[in-house]
Amino acid sequence: MRDRIVKGLVLGVGIVFAGLLWAVLEYKGAGEVTVSPVMHAHAWPKREKPYVLLFYDPLCPVCQKLEGDLEGDGELRAYVRYLPAFLYQGSYEAWLSLLLRWGWDEAEARAWLELLKPEVEASGLAMTPTAYVVDAVGRGKVIVGYPGYERWRREVLSVLGVGR
Repeated sequence: MRDRIVKGLVLGVGIVFAGLLWAVLEYKGAGEVTVSPVMHAHAWPKREKPYVLLFYDPLCPVCQKLEGDLEGDGELRAYVRYLPAFLYQGSYEAWLSLLLRWGWDEAEARAWLELLKPEVEASGLAMTPTAYVVDAVGRGKVIVGYPGYERWRREVLSVLGVGR
């Protein structure tokens, strides 16, 4: 009986591993994000180059973790500009609520979301958080996911050209 349980566990772990491997291989296109001039012009808040365009979904638990880590990092936070992502059901409403908490007028918040929603949907965004880091001369690099704050921060600062 014990051998059957062990074999079942090994098989189960193998199936899960194979599924994760397949998902990673299928997600190779996740880094192919097209950032339109509208996104560059309207990401919030307005900042000059270099900057980080952060595709952020308030309902994404990984985005929430990144946001929490950014809270205590004024140096990097000063480069972040947000683009609304809508990968979860209810993301639009969550974005609206967030913008209102940040002091936006409701009509202005809705107009911003309506302007950027089709742009973000056409970008090829498949996963959040995704950062499009723009250096001082305007070259961009896509960073998909969040491998932990120190690693993410190091990579972003390196692309920005302001890393220590």
